[in-house]
Amino acid sequence: MMKHLLVLISLIVFFACRLTAQIPIWSVDAANYVGKTVSFDEYVDDVSYNPATKTLSIKLADPDVKNSPVITMVFYHTINKKRINWLKSLDGETISVTGKLLSNKGKFTIDGNSIRTKIAAEKGQ
Repeated sequence: MMKHLLVLISLIVFFACRLTAQIPIWSVDAANYVGKTVSFDEYVDDVSYNPATKTLSIKLADPDVKNSPVITMVFYHTINKKRINWLKSLDGETISVTGKLLSNKGKFTIDGNSIRTKIAAEKGQ
């Protein structure tokens, strides 16, 4: 019974993501979804802020998978100190991300400034 319930819930989540144009993926499959809006949970490997360019980047990678591709979320013109501190506090956490996956020279990115990009963490926002 529990197994059937889990399968049903998985199907509901899958179709709900499809209806909202989000494709649930694992980061290791990122190359197959470039140009599409994806949704995934991933470990924050590093958060860095460049005050000169006001650019904050969050590197996401699966520490359990050897040679896991890194997906970088980039936030341009970030000046809100509260937001910067919250994003920096995500280092080492697992977060949920939804956004359009882009590729440039083999590196995967998601534009954090896009209105379609969503980021959520279990810790307080």
